[in-house]
Amino acid sequence: MIKSSKQNVIAYLRVSTRSQEDNLSFDVQESKIQFYCNMNDLNIIDTIKEVASGGGMERDGIKSIISLVARRDSLPFRIDGIVVHTIDRLTRSLSDYKEMQELMFNSANNIRLHTVSGGGLVPPTSKVLIEKIKQSECELNMIKVRTKLALDLKRAMGQPLGRPRYGFKYCNGELVKVPHEQEVIGMAIKWRTSGYTLKRICLELAREGKTTRAGKVFSAGAMSRMLKDYLVGGSSSSGPAAYGYKKVDGMLLRVKSEQVVIDLIMTRLKLGPTYKEIADYLHDKGIIYRDGKTFSMFHIANVVRDQKARLNNVSEETLNQTRIDSPIKKDKAVATGDQMELF
Repeated sequence: MIKSSKQNVIAYLRVSTRSQEDNLSFDVQESKIQFYCNMNDLNIIDTIKEVASGGGMERDGIKSIISLVARRDSLPFRIDGIVVHTIDRLTRSLSDYKEMQELMFNSANNIRLHTVSGGGLVPPTSKVLIEKIKQSECELNMIKVRTKLALDLKRAMGQPLGRPRYGFKYCNGELVKVPHEQEVIGMAIKWRTSGYTLKRICLELAREGKTTRAGKVFSAGAMSRMLKDYLVGGSSSSGPAAYGYKKVDGMLLRVKSEQVVIDLIMTRLKLGPTYKEIADYLHDKGIIYRDGKTFSMFHIANVVRDQKARLNNVSEETLNQTRIDSPIKKDKAVATGDQMELF
């Protein structure tokens, strides 16, 4: 217990979602913080509550605390510390915590950190505290991966998810084409592959009386975002297009239905399964390869390789020369367990 004269502290309470707030998480935090302060002779001068993720510094509550600490010498009251229920309420990012150390928890400011359910008054550089933040950050990253995986799976299975992109609409839970919007997309693709600038395409569409869903004239930015779903750009090489793409008039175009499956594969890969396990997962979910084929570990290997190669700007010709179509091409790959390492 703190036996010195009563100190002034700011109580910081955070929940990640409104549902947490409805479940009285704020009340639980506040009651435990109040009990801790009463037992340790601490005076709460301000209580800051907010609904926000713990993975960033762009939070109004955190900004308010930092501002108060920065102006503490001009305030009519003294600020001695910050009290939180647990350290993950304050932050779930080690880099953010280090920034907080520089701004608040340093020898010049002498602001103390109290964690009610984490040992009470703890040194800002405590190894135990740092490890808890690292663990919390890891958990947050896994939540993000699982959330993206769930969204990618919904997209891959064609389930409604947010507002459909231009050219489509939801009808009884199914994604269906909107004819007049598909006409606009076709015109834009044709002009773009003919060398028109985005601005000229917008002008041509305006002359044809074509508008956005909101009835406005297309902007170059909106056109760029729309075409990004379809156009890769540049001339395609000889040989078949990679999964996720198709060839039209010498141009490589994105296939949206296959692109969402690629996103699902790449997200799933972050969880650590082998290529065979990913192929089995897609099979269990009823997601098939082209022409009704079942995904194999070789298909997954090619998708992963293509995605990594495209990030490194490897040419389409080079990709075609090194893709694995079947187990027969053993000279192109080496098996490591169920995984594939490509040269």
